[in-house]
Amino acid sequence: MLGWAVMKYFILVISILSFLAACQAKPNEVNQGTAQDISSYKSEDVLAKSVKDSELWLELEPVTDEAERAITAFDTDKNEIVNLETADQAMEALRKVEKGSGAASLSDYLAEVEKTHALVVSSYSPTSPIVGLSYNTLGAAQFNSGNYDEALGNLRKALEIYKSADFHPSKPSVATQGNLSAILSQMKRPEEAKVESDKHKDLLLAFFGSPSAEYAQYLFEQGVAQYHAGDMNKAAEYLHVSVDMFEQTIDKNDEAKLSLLIAYISSYGAVISRTGDMDESILQSQRAMTLAVEGLPEENTNRALALHNYGAALNNIARYSEAADVLKQAVNIRRKVMGKSHPFTAYSVMALAYSEGRMGKIEVSEDLTLQARDIFLKAGKSQAMAAATALGNAGSMASAQGDNETAVRRFEQSIDEIIAISSEDSEPLIAPVQNLIFEHLALGQTEKGLIRHAEAHKLVSKHLPDTSPSAILNDIYKAVLIENK
Repeated sequence: MLGWAVMKYFILVISILSFLAACQAKPNEVNQGTAQDISSYKSEDVLAKSVKDSELWLELEPVTDEAERAITAFDTDKNEIVNLETADQAMEALRKVEKGSGAASLSDYLAEVEKTHALVVSSYSPTSPIVGLSYNTLGAAQFNSGNYDEALGNLRKALEIYKSADFHPSKPSVATQGNLSAILSQMKRPEEAKVESDKHKDLLLAFFGSPSAEYAQYLFEQGVAQYHAGDMNKAAEYLHVSVDMFEQTIDKNDEAKLSLLIAYISSYGAVISRTGDMDESILQSQRAMTLAVEGLPEENTNRALALHNYGAALNNIARYSEAADVLKQAVNIRRKVMGKSHPFTAYSVMALAYSEGRMGKIEVSEDLTLQARDIFLKAGKSQAMAAATALGNAGSMASAQGDNETAVRRFEQSIDEIIAISSEDSEPLIAPVQNLIFEHLALGQTEKGLIRHAEAHKLVSKHLPDTSPSAILNDIYKAVLIENK
């Protein structure tokens, strides 16, 4: 009999394919000036496109000292201070948060930025570029904390103020323009992102020319946009050029610039894995990780990104024990700096869960996966697909422990959540639908298995080639179901 001899062997294949989900950038805090992510970006499995095991950097970098001086000079000329008693205090607080402030975590940093913003708004005219700068800084901090909608609104407010004050175009407004483009790309709004991106390109060329570090950041943004559009080859090309240009035009002794370079290299390594070039992915990911360990403080978010992506790359070539060691470091840094409930922390937890599962630590893997799902659920709609995918992964873990009924419940709920987020024929449905076929066979429910097989066939035919692992698995399921009928 073909049935269970085949099925017992392929349960590992099923679990691997559905469980290859993990984390992003982005890529990955957002500082305050130009954004990228790829978030947390991580190399996605063909069956779980919603969550990635490698991440692309997504960060808004701080406004430069030069730009801040330009704003301050402009504001002094315009006499836009409305409260002399607090203006100096507000400006000093703003300078502090622009440079990162040394806060212990992103949530602490956001609280500090919010307090500073309230002080700035009460000290300066609503049309002052200083207020615009504060809105930009607030938007960046919100973005880094996962509050995309609020971040977008505040960045638009910053640009609106710059324009009303005749302070656009200017170097600060160029930075805000780039942030708008990056956030819209991250929010999967490609048409709007392209409009803002084209504006950003024109401003960058006018102010900085090419090659320049600023133009390299623009090229990185284009790579991120191509990544979100699903064109991994184009994304890799943009990121490769971006890394080369940025490295040629920066001072590596500047820790902030080195941190960005590491994020760019790590992101490039993550994207390259999506083109199938695992050797180059390992090379670039390891290079970024080495630079990070040697040149960045232990509690730097881009150090965590580099560790995360290197761990994901090791997962991709089945070096699970090494991957787990590296990913534990990423998880610890992110828990401490970004917080235990930050989505990027959950991405690293997911990647670690995969490593542990592949080493046979199924219960540990299941526990980590459910921890990550809880974080995704608390993050709201921006992480809804990640939460649904994590639930499917937890279903695979229950199945591996022989708890087929729990597995069925988890897979069915995962399917319902994915449909609510996307549609009834979206690609992320393939993994849980195929896994349900196995569970129905295990429970002797052949008719239910046939119904799910028909669904899986339509999904695979629409999204994947006939030679894909999912297509081959469908053929095996069909043979077993017909035999059992």
